[in-house]
Amino acid sequence: MSEWNEKDVRNYFLSIVDKALTQKDIAQSINVSEASISRFINGEIGPGEKMLDYLGLERVFRYRPTQSHLPHDGGIIPQNKMGTGGKRPLIDKPDEFY
Repeated sequence: MSEWNEKDVRNYFLSIVDKALTQKDIAQSINVSEASISRFINGEIGPGEKMLDYLGLERVFRYRPTQSHLPHDGGIIPQNKMGTGGKRPLIDKPDEFY
């Protein structure tokens, strides 16, 4: 499954919306304001949860280290170098996370 940005979501929305429907029709069908539809189409706001549900999409956030914070070889920082003194952090996570 590919990842999309907001522009991709907007283009997908515009591609599936019947050209005969008005922004008011769409807004009423998914129970959002007409202004929200307009602002989304114009790129002023991102898609809300109701819009994502309508499109069959979900919002997913990811994090990754910036290049300036990667170890010199680009590898993963060993557990004993993460400020825990070689011990597991005091958080409750399954063993597969370590």
